[in-house]
Amino acid sequence: METQVAIGQQATIKKVFTKSDLDKYSKLININTNNSQNNVVPEPLLAGLFSMLLGTSLPGEGTIYLKQDLNFLFRAKIEDELLAKVEITNIRRDKGLITCKTTCINSKNEIICEGEALVMNKNKASGE
Repeated sequence: METQVAIGQQATIKKVFTKSDLDKYSKLININTNNSQNNVVPEPLLAGLFSMLLGTSLPGEGTIYLKQDLNFLFRAKIEDELLAKVEITNIRRDKGLITCKTTCINSKNEIICEGEALVMNKNKASGE
């Protein structure tokens, strides 16, 4: 039996992106890293932290990522320790839908980005 989720549950991950991470990302999407922003973590990598948390930690296995809204307030710098967090804010047990607040802060405790994710996990939302 799956463990049900509850409003207020949280999951976090700490991550330090390196120049090597940015080089790999740049090769993957086929862009040139020799520009003035090569010390800035691209926003899709930050969004990926939330995707990883949602799919592996909370709600976890079996989660379908439906929607993500993010507002970027500061730029994340490479070599800065970032803390990404998801927190369950609403559960529609009849539909298996789970809404999560998503937040990423830097080592200065500045909010880099914040938003909301909507996921589906019928087993964990309904307790089946």
